[in-house]
This record gives sequence, structure tokens and C-alpha cells, in this order.
Amino acid sequence: MKKLISIVAVCLLAMLLTSVACADGTRTVVDMKGKTIELPETVDSYCVLYSSAVPFCAMMDENLAHMVMYPVSNYFEYWYTLMFEGINDHALQVDKKNVTAEQILESGAQVVFWNRPGHEELVVSLESAGIACVNVQIKNSEDLLHAVQVIADTFGTPFAAEQAEKYQSKYDRYLNMAVDHAALIPEEVKKTVLVIGSVDSPNVGGMDSYQGYWTTLTGLLNVTPVQPGQPDSTLTMEEIYQIDPDLIIAQGPFNRNAVSNDAQWKEIRAVQEGHLYSNPSVLDEWGMPTSEAPMQFIWVLTQFYPEYATDIDAAAELISFYKDFYDYEMTTEYAQQLLTCHHFYLHPALQDFE
Repeated sequence: MKKLISIVAVCLLAMLLTSVACADGTRTVVDMKGKTIELPETVDSYCVLYSSAVPFCAMMDENLAHMVMYPVSNYFEYWYTLMFEGINDHALQVDKKNVTAEQILESGAQVVFWNRPGHEELVVSLESAGIACVNVQIKNSEDLLHAVQVIADTFGTPFAAEQAEKYQSKYDRYLNMAVDHAALIPEEVKKTVLVIGSVDSPNVGGMDSYQGYWTTLTGLLNVTPVQPGQPDSTLTMEEIYQIDPDLIIAQGPFNRNAVSNDAQWKEIRAVQEGHLYSNPSVLDEWGMPTSEAPMQFIWVLTQFYPEYATDIDAAAELISFYKDFYDYEMTTEYAQQLLTCHHFYLHPALQDFE
């Protein structure tokens, strides 16, 4: 369907089903696992054990004022300090893999947002102590919009509801923009692409993965060898050479000089022609089902098919997005750096990447 109305329908259904007020003053929300969670009438404190949930919470909780704990995220810490001023004055950073129930209880959190299967025993302990644990696991675009509504309903404030509605509207706009522009691209012009986890570990998913979704949506021809339903696979350099894609998009940052001088990588045509890209990221990876996922659609169209996206002012769209949802005044310079994949170098820990 041209307008992909089904995604919006899922979202509207979620709005009707996720939150219910109770007679005793508490509330309930149905989380991403379909479990009904009892919540306090007002959420005054919460912690996040899922990195991708931090930006979602930042949209719904002004200045993350009620967050008391969140997971360390080195890649994105630079932007956290820019957009969430004073976050560490009231929120403790923890290692999400090793966080304990005692740490969370000491934080005073009333609600915990989580998604890792490895946290299931931790969640049982927290629930027995009266902590509301809301699962927000996101695997695809439908989950993404559903999670936005679940998190908004968990906060239960007019501001959160307004932000969720605004986000869903903007996501729909970008989705339709991608569909409309991709329809203009002739088949013979479309580029083949291989999306890998990183240059150090080139793992790929199938066409039924989220990467398969956004590549198809934006007119790229994903040449992953992984069949639908099969688990992700780490490719050998020989396999990448045989696949010979026009473009390679790595989800994480890399040292471009090191890759270009690597005996194996330098044999890959996409590297030789300068078509190995680092996927943009700010608060999270755009190429994953995160709050910034709509920006991926814009980046792909303007980066790889500029002649079919002449009416899209990508820098202006980025500036508008971060202003609307994070009240952050991104500069045109930063926006342009993001769009040309030089975003990671702003982070002090990644200044050697070039």
C-alpha cells in the first residue's frame, strides 16, 4: 500500500488498549509483552535499562526530570550532555548488563523500562518489591510506534500524550515521503546495498529484519544472503567480495583510513569507490527501530538518490526534528556533519576516526 496505512492502524489500536485508569487511583498499562502493569497515579521516578528507551523517555518527560538511572552509552554520551543538560545531576549511569535489584531499589525508581531477556530474573525481583516493570522491546516499525504509545501512557501526562501524537504524525509524514520518493527511482538506477553491524564484525540480517525494511522502503536493493526466518550471520571477507554490493552501510563508526588500508577490505569494490558508509547516529542508531528512525529515511534518500529528492531539505528536517522532540537547537553545521557521516568525530573518544 502506497501510504502504508497499516502501521498507523496498529498505532491507533495501541492508543485504545494500552492504558486504563483504576478506581483506587492507580493506573494500568499493557506493555510490549502484552502484560498488564499496575502503575502509580503519577510517575515521579523511573529508571531505564534499555538504551534505546532513553531518547523515547526524553520525548515524553521534559528534561528527563524524573529519570533516576540509565545505562552507560559511550557512543551517544556526547549528545546526551548537549541535549539533556544536567542529566547526571539526578540520574545515575549503570552497566545495564550488571545492574542489580539493590541498585534500582536504592535509586527510588517507581517504574523500570526494560527489554533484555537477561533481565527477566531481575524483573521478577523488582516486581516482588512493588516496582512496576514495563517491557518496551522494539523489533520493527510497528513495535516502534506501539512503544511510543506505551511509554507515553506509562507517564500518563498531557505532555507525554501530546508528544506521542506529534511523533506519530511526523513518523507517518516521513514514511509517506520515503514511499513517494522511492517510487520515482527507476529500477535500473537503484543501488545494491549490504548493511553490516560493523567493519570488525560484519554481521547481517535477512530481508525480514529492520534493515530489510528501511532499505526496501527507500529504494535500495538489499543483497543480504540471509534468508527470511534465519538468524543473523557474520560474513567472511570472501563472501562480501562475492556479493559485491554498490554500497556498504556499517551500523557503527570506523576508522576510514584503517579500513582503506586493510589488505582485505581494500579489495572490496564499495571501499575502492568510496562507498563504505557509517550509518548516522545521535542519541541512537538511525538504522535501528529507535526514536530517530524517521531520520534514516531522509538520510538514505538524500545521500544515495539526491536527484530524486531535490525537494527535501535534509538539514532543515533534522533541525526541526530535534527541536520538536528534544527542544534542542541543532546547528546547520552539526546537521550537515550528521548527513555526511562525520557525526561520530564530535565525540572526544572517537576523534581518531576519519
